[in-house]
Amino acid sequence: MSVIAEEIAESAIAVAIGIFGIISGQAFVGELLIKFEQFSSPIMKTSTAINYIHKANVRSQN
Repeated sequence: MSVIAEEIAESAIAVAIGIFGIISGQAFVGELLIKFEQFSSPIMKTSTAINYIHKANVRSQN
């Protein structure tokens, strides 16, 4: 995979951890990190990060 894809994945993960952590509390951040470590593909990491950002957005609206 390209370096750019890796950088995008790392950025998406950082954003997801920040947003999801603020909304859901610190307990979920560890769970989130474990999820990201399960994937080696930058595409899967980015996709998972986007999914968690969406979940955080839904939680914040409820």
